[in-house]
Amino acid sequence: RIEPQPPVTHALPGSPAYLEEYPIRITMTCRYLELMRLIEKLGTEKHFVVLKEIRSVRTSVEDQDLLNTTVVVAALLFPEMPPEAVVP
Repeated sequence: RIEPQPPVTHALPGSPAYLEEYPIRITMTCRYLELMRLIEKLGTEKHFVVLKEIRSVRTSVEDQDLLNTTVVVAALLFPEMPPEAVVP
C-alpha cells in the first residue's frame, strides 16, 4: 500500500520556503533481500528520494526472512534559497 503524506515546508522565520518535502508511506510484506534492493534503488540517480523512516517486524518465528515493513520516503524540492539561509 502506498499513501501520500502531507507536504512539509521548511522556511526561516520571515522568509519564503527554501525546502519542501513530499513524503509517501509504503506499507508492504516482503523478504529481507527485497527490502534491501528497494533501499538500494531509492538512492539511484533515476529514483533519488530521502529515506525518512523504516520499520520492519518479522511476520513469524517460523519464517524469519518475511517482514511486515513500513517505509517513509520523501521527494525534495528546493523552490528558492533565500540569500540569508546558511545550510549546514
